[in-house]
Amino acid sequence: MAGAPPIGSLRKPMRMQQITVAVIHVTIKWKEGLHLPQAMILVNTAGRYKSKITIEVPSMGSLCLQNERDITRLKSGSHQHFDGVSSTVALGAIRGTGMIVRVKGPDADEAATEIAKIFRMTEKEIQKEYKRMEGGKR
Repeated sequence: MAGAPPIGSLRKPMRMQQITVAVIHVTIKWKEGLHLPQAMILVNTAGRYKSKITIEVPSMGSLCLQNERDITRLKSGSHQHFDGVSSTVALGAIRGTGMIVRVKGPDADEAATEIAKIFRMTEKEIQKEYKRMEGGKR
């Protein structure tokens, strides 16, 4: 057969990616809840990773933060496409809301660590990072 490798020849092995899953339980501590600055930081951070990052508010549904062009909000079994920042704010997470962050992919550990850092940021740190992201416009 033309193009077929000779019998007994070695083929280049396929590279397999290891898929890791990380789950973080967080509680919103900011007095204004999860609003625009926090949402922008979360979506921006999530966009830097290959892993699929989903935020779930048990009473509201879940939101996939892969990147702003491909955001899917999952609620009651239906799939709807939304802008990442708007959808994150639309989760309606007020102070004291418990959330579950699920990260699945080849860089899940690193992504989960960075997402967890955001939820530990103070309101002052959030505002500073938000202004940095906005290029000092605000």
